[in-house]
Amino acid sequence: MAVRVHVAWKIAALGGVLAFLVLVWPTPYRYDRLTVGPASFPVRINRVTGSTQILEPGGWQKAPKPRHEELLPIGALEKIRLGQANWSSQQLRFQLYNGSDYSLSEVTLKVTAYPEPSDGSFDPCALGATPIEGPACRASSPTPGVKARAVRLYRADAIATSEPLQNGSFRVDLGFPMGCGEAIACQIVAARGSRGR
Repeated sequence: MAVRVHVAWKIAALGGVLAFLVLVWPTPYRYDRLTVGPASFPVRINRVTGSTQILEPGGWQKAPKPRHEELLPIGALEKIRLGQANWSSQQLRFQLYNGSDYSLSEVTLKVTAYPEPSDGSFDPCALGATPIEGPACRASSPTPGVKARAVRLYRADAIATSEPLQNGSFRVDLGFPMGCGEAIACQIVAARGSRGR
């Protein structure tokens, strides 16, 4: 009888230690913080399953799965169309239509700036530029004889992610001012995004 009581106490003590280790220390969750801009959110990660939750005003919400970003292949890149653009000071904002099946996070844009000659022989509209608070930005070929003032590549970040088959807004800091009589021609040379929605 004494042996049974002794074994029962050992089993109970072992069960208590295991319960303490699983439920109390360490806790089933590991806690961390996620900082997005000026905001910071508590995050908990289940030590056993690895599932991650973010504390939002509505309670703990399952964290979205990260998307794998990649450079778009040529076939997908050809389905992206530049739309209207305007600039203020040195910042260029433009719209594009994303006809690909990728969610775009950035595009690489080749921007060519053309000055207006002093003799007035150059029409910015010949480049596909039209004045809308600054000329529209379209991919086009320069008129023969017009020399570019600047040709640069820019990585344009999305103001909001451009989803497949939707319009998106992007912006770049040109690094030089654009005058009223100048025109620009733009061409998308690369893009980065993740496949699917």
